[in-house]
Amino acid sequence: MIFTTLLTLISAAAASPVGMSDARATTAKAFRLVVRVTDKSHEFSSSIEGNYLDNIHVGADQSIIGVRPGDQDTRVFYINGTKAEAKIGDSTIVSDTGHPAVPWGLLLTKTDLGDDDASVEQNAGAGTKGLAIANTPTQLRLGPGQYAVCNEVIPYYRANYLVLKHFDDSTKLSADCAAVSVIPECAELAPLAKDAISTHKFVQEAACYARA
Repeated sequence: MIFTTLLTLISAAAASPVGMSDARATTAKAFRLVVRVTDKSHEFSSSIEGNYLDNIHVGADQSIIGVRPGDQDTRVFYINGTKAEAKIGDSTIVSDTGHPAVPWGLLLTKTDLGDDDASVEQNAGAGTKGLAIANTPTQLRLGPGQYAVCNEVIPYYRANYLVLKHFDDSTKLSADCAAVSVIPECAELAPLAKDAISTHKFVQEAACYARA
């Protein structure tokens, strides 16, 4: 289920994005990931519409993906893999973290709630193969499956945070969750320092939305 093959290529006639009337579809080497609420009747009292994905540190080389407003210093992601891997959905989504920069990959980790529920994490390493930018009939979005932002306790902090979760069936969401699409917004990929452990040798063009 998690490893469903998804292409990262964009067609020239991509449909207009939902909730992004001021954007146009294109490609770039990097992107930020933006939350778009798919059911406004099940939103949080403080709206998360337009918030960006970023990581929440929970241990050595471990983080959980959460959401927060603003885009100036939020996380920049890129597709990592060969062209052949990207074409068959076997690449990963990573970002450069730390000094010197180290690759941290997005990954899905099953929870104790069953196969339909997975936490979205970002840890040191390559990440989960099969996560990709999907070019659907209505919009570009993070795939596979469906996503939600949930108000959950993170034991590391003993406090509630808004975190991203992955579901195969969003109808099973609890009242503490809001179904979302995760939209790629084009960004600039910063050059690496000479001492970086990360490499941009296998960065692939990704479909994304550029602001008008």
